[in-house]
Amino acid sequence: MGFASLNPSYRATVLPCFGTGVIKERSGQGQDAKLTVNFKDYGVKKLVVNYASLYPIS
Repeated sequence: MGFASLNPSYRATVLPCFGTGVIKERSGQGQDAKLTVNFKDYGVKKLVVNYASLYPIS
């Protein structure tokens, strides 16, 4: 899975800060895409794929 698969409802992990979250919204494409991710312990965060160290998980 690559950046193209980071779509809403996918689970992704951001290490080491926030742990696992669910992508709620995506705008843009590629590494400049902006994601709204809901993390269990940290709430909703807005992240840029290029800077967030995101890894899609199943």
